[in-house]
Formats: sequence, C-alpha cells, structure tokens
Amino acid sequence: MLETLREITIKLWSPVGEFFSSILGTSNTWFPIISYIVLSLVGLFLLRKFLDKSVETTSSLTLNSFWNILKKVLVVLVILAIALSLYFYLDSRYHIYQEITEISETQEQDFGYLLH
Repeated sequence: MLETLREITIKLWSPVGEFFSSILGTSNTWFPIISYIVLSLVGLFLLRKFLDKSVETTSSLTLNSFWNILKKVLVVLVILAIALSLYFYLDSRYHIYQEITEISETQEQDFGYLLH
C-alpha cells in the first residue's frame, strides 16, 4: 500500500520538481521547497476562507458547530496529505541523489586506478 502511494506521489510531484529544476538548475533545492510551503499555506488560507463563506451562507446556528468541526478535520487532512506526499517526493529525490553520488564515486575510483 505504501509502495503504491509512493509511486503515485512520485508521478504527481515529478512534473513540479522538474519545473523548478528547469527554472533554477539542480544545485538550488531550497527555492522549490520554500515556494511549495508558501503555496500550500496560501491554499490552506483560501480553503479556510471558502469554508468560512460556506458556513456563513448555508448553515444555521445548530449546524455551526458541525461545520467548525468539519472545517478543522478537512484542514488537518489536507496538511497531512501535503506533508506525506512531500515526504515521499523528497525521499525519492534523495534516493536518486544517492545513486548519482555512488556512480560518480565509482567513476572517480576507476579514474584513480587508471593513473597508477
């Protein structure tokens, strides 16, 4: 189950990562992370405003507490989903970085053997 979730997360977030990598190159990894966090916070703010407006327009006083609880649950679920998917995406990027590092280390060792 977690493996399929990891694969889905990689498929969903790889275009975003490729977009930011093409903008800034592969050396700068902080900009995509910071912009992702900022965009997530803006999305949560807009979700909260939307839920507040829906509570104001469609609920009565008896349903107000229900909407507040539902709103809190939705915000927590969105935060958890974003954090989990970001974790899987960054984990996959780290594994790719490790593979590239191992390949470059073996190439350096091979080059060192040629010099002797």
